[in-house]
Amino acid sequence: MILLNGPSPFQAAYSGPLPVHVIEGDWEEERIVAGLEEASRGRRRLWYLTYPYGDNDPNQLIQHQLDTHSWRGQTRHFPTSQLTTYDLPESPTFQMPIANRSTDLRFGVTPRGSSLKLRSYGFDPAPAQYGRGLSISLDWEALQPPGEDFSASIHLMDEAGHLWGQGDKQIFGTGQSTSHWEAGETYLDRYALYVMPGTPPGRYQLELGVYKTTGNHDLVFTDATGVVGTKRQLGTVEVGPSPIIPSITEMGKGRLTYPLTLSLAS
Repeated sequence: MILLNGPSPFQAAYSGPLPVHVIEGDWEEERIVAGLEEASRGRRRLWYLTYPYGDNDPNQLIQHQLDTHSWRGQTRHFPTSQLTTYDLPESPTFQMPIANRSTDLRFGVTPRGSSLKLRSYGFDPAPAQYGRGLSISLDWEALQPPGEDFSASIHLMDEAGHLWGQGDKQIFGTGQSTSHWEAGETYLDRYALYVMPGTPPGRYQLELGVYKTTGNHDLVFTDATGVVGTKRQLGTVEVGPSPIIPSITEMGKGRLTYPLTLSLAS
C-alpha cells in the first residue's frame, strides 16, 4: 500500500498495482489513528510518500505514529518528494498518546519563577525494540511566557549509567515552539526514543533533561519535594528482541561491549 498525507498529483499519475490511501495530516489525531488502523489492516508493508517542502503533516502526527508503531526501512529521495518503507507488525496497533503519570517538575528556575511545568507524562507499555521508536508523551504547561526555545532529551540508560538510546527534539505544542507560548497554556508533545543496535534485552531507565535549543544549556528543575537537578528519571521500560537485524555498519553506531573479530580463510 502507498500512503499519502494529503491530496497529491501522484494519485492521478500512478497506475501501478498497489492501492493508494490518503490520510490528511491536518486531521484530528484520533481520526489519524483510526485511518492508519484501517489502512494497515491485513498488510505487512507500506510505502509513505511525502513532500518535505510541503506542510501536509504540520504536527508530524502521521510520522510519529508510523515511526513508533512500525519498523522504518529505507528512504529514497527524489527532487520534490521522498518515499519511505515501513514494515508493519502482524496486528498493527496505532494508538493515541499516553500521558497517565502525574508529576510536578518545574524547569527554568529564574528570579521570576519557573518557565515550564511538566504536568504528566507516559510511554508505550509495549517493549522497546531496535528499528522502532518508543512513543513518549510529555504534557507541558507554560507558567510564564518562556521567551525562548527549549528542547527535551530523553535517554535510555542501564544500571551502570551507559547510554543505549536517545530521543532529542525541540519542544512543540500545536505547531509552536516554546518561544511562542503564553502563560497558562498547556501542550501535549510527542517524542520517539530509538534503541541503539545491539542493545541487550532487559530493563532500562528513562531519563529526561530539558535544555535551551540555542547553546544547549541545561535547565534546572525543581519538584514538589524540593529536589533540584538537571536530569530526572521517568521510570523503567523493557527492551525486547527486534525482528530487524542491523547491518555491520549500523552495529558500528551502537555500543559493542565485546571484541568483534572476522577470520578470513584463503
